[in-house]
Amino acid sequence: MTVETLETLGAEKMSEQSIKDFLASHGVGVVAFPTDDVPYVLPLSFGYDGERRLYFTYVTGDTSRKANLSRDDTRASVLVFTAETPFNWRSVICEGTVREVPRSEWNLHEEAMNDNAWHPNLFERAVETERVLVYQFEIEKWSGLRHTGLPPELENPKT
Repeated sequence: MTVETLETLGAEKMSEQSIKDFLASHGVGVVAFPTDDVPYVLPLSFGYDGERRLYFTYVTGDTSRKANLSRDDTRASVLVFTAETPFNWRSVICEGTVREVPRSEWNLHEEAMNDNAWHPNLFERAVETERVLVYQFEIEKWSGLRHTGLPPELENPKT
């Protein structure tokens, strides 16, 4: 289904400010990295700087596919969405590039890294083991759709 079709059914494109507000109020999404076979998709928490950057915190092991795929200048997509009811949902897709944030720069981005991010408790313990990496996702392009009301045929039912 195209965006145009969704718009005829009651969905609407989100403004840039609506997208910023949405990202600022949600700290969980899905990131997709390109691979030779199929995209590598995983859930993640993120912090948002209020402009054009998301921050991902990874807990890694000896080998980490997500860390290997998150090399500097890797292209990726991030999907953030909510679906409260069939008639009330929002969806934002961001495209951009990823770069690792050196540990020496974490304090420069601390507010954005933690402001709206949801972190499971194990992240706090993992930081102590130094098995945590932080990545910055530079948003180059974004779009958002929302549907926040009844479909037109239910809003104005024929009597």
